Amino acid sequence: MYERPLFIHLAALAALASRAEHESKEALVQSQLDREFSYWQRWFGTEEPLSSEDWADTMAWLSLVGGVNVDDLRVAVMNMGIAIPRFAEVTADFYSGAVKGMVLPLQPDLLGEALIAQQLGKERGWLIMSRALDDNERVQHTLTVLSRMGADHTSNFQALADDSLQWQRTAMEGLAEAWPTHGQALLNTGRMLGRQTLPWLLASWCLLTAEQQESVAGELKLHTELTSITELLVVVTRANLRSAEVVGSKNEVAAALHNLAVFLSGQGDVASRVEALACAKEAVDICRKLAVAHLPAMAMSLGILATCLSEQGDAVS
Repeated sequence: MYERPLFIHLAALAALASRAEHESKEALVQSQLDREFSYWQRWFGTEEPLSSEDWADTMAWLSLVGGVNVDDLRVAVMNMGIAIPRFAEVTADFYSGAVKGMVLPLQPDLLGEALIAQQLGKERGWLIMSRALDDNERVQHTLTVLSRMGADHTSNFQALADDSLQWQRTAMEGLAEAWPTHGQALLNTGRMLGRQTLPWLLASWCLLTAEQQESVAGELKLHTELTSITELLVVVTRANLRSAEVVGSKNEVAAALHNLAVFLSGQGDVASRVEALACAKEAVDICRKLAVAHLPAMAMSLGILATCLSEQGDAVS
């Protein structure tokens, strides 16, 4: 329990308050959140009772997006239906940063993450997520925070998809809604942060319909270097291939097959390598029929075909 210094500090505060000596980590964190709300309420300086839910929803959102200026906070508060006069201004003053006009999230991160897990599972959870994913910079920070939180809950995509908590379901649904408008930001963040983002990206992608996947995949820029999120690149490229086969040119089909062969080969298991070889052969067959104008595509397809054949390890290939 005391592997993190924060819990030693919280336990000391609990002891000073004559609380139970062996409180759980969750109880210690909740006690600190209750104190934090009490401090903020006194700072507000009003005799009117203030809702802890309004404060908690706001701080959960701030923790997801990593801090904002006071004007953005005012808009977010309004969109969440918080109609208390001076709410944004007083909160900005209480959680002000070194840069004038900036409002910081709750610190340390563990407290903010506890609020995220609490509040995303409640009435305003969807509003919190939608406001946290309304531009590319916030998408990047939100996915970073969720991935850090996910490490404490599950790093497995199937477990996240099949046995998720309410806050995780809200987060997945929010990310799914963000794919059509901020898909490139999600993909780029996944490339940057690596496998810790994979459960969230895969689970949210799978919430899209086949039509939505094909539409989004057609807009994404997929670089063929292998990364730790190759599993995601495979499912995205499959959607791109489905779309190309219906409405694309032969060259687009060949390109999608080439990319799929690269990503499948990178997964390393036998079944994926067998499928990669089939995709590479089909891409080469298409390019051979496309005339001299498509020699660069032919060269790339032959390259991945050679790689796939080499991975088989037999001299005949």
